[in-house]
Amino acid sequence: GSVDLQPSLNTSYLNTWALLLTLMATAFTATYSIRMTILVQAGQTRIPPMVSMNENNPLITAPLTRLALGSITAGMIITSFITPTKTPPMTMPLITKTAAILMTILGIILALELSNMTHTLTYPKPNPLMNFSSALGYFNPLVHRFFSKNLLEKGQNIALHLIDLSWLKKMGPEGLAELQVAASKAATSMHTGLIKAYLGSFALSILVMILMTH
Repeated sequence: GSVDLQPSLNTSYLNTWALLLTLMATAFTATYSIRMTILVQAGQTRIPPMVSMNENNPLITAPLTRLALGSITAGMIITSFITPTKTPPMTMPLITKTAAILMTILGIILALELSNMTHTLTYPKPNPLMNFSSALGYFNPLVHRFFSKNLLEKGQNIALHLIDLSWLKKMGPEGLAELQVAASKAATSMHTGLIKAYLGSFALSILVMILMTH
């Protein structure tokens, strides 16, 4: 017959990584739930403890009561009259059955320890080696960083800025544009002088023709 792989994988050692991730998620869920409870509900509030709202209104409690009773009744009827197609395996070892509750308890203990460590912090002891006189007047942040910064900036200017200037502005597109601008200026000045000569010769020719006709 066919073998149902889903229940088998849920209880098999071949699926160890997925089971470990599930147990870690269970522990983390218990941890942050307890931390949220301790930090939010069990801590001191920043507002007065008096609450003026009233939640005893039947229009609020009646729908929630009907929803809870309907869910319980529907779940009991469904589980009683609709049986699973295949019986899930019940041969899990004891450690697998109790792993979820053990990880939950471990997460709760971890959350309580973290909360205790948060409320009882221990400050580090003063170290005489870190005094102002022992640190040579903060030599590293004042002197060492200053010279290192200057050397690095000079190296950046030599290695990066000069190369960019030579390749981009002298040999690259900007250099080609400068050459074209110089050539266009020279050609413009040459054509400007020739146009003046042409206009002068044309005006002189017109004047000579007028004098010859009269």
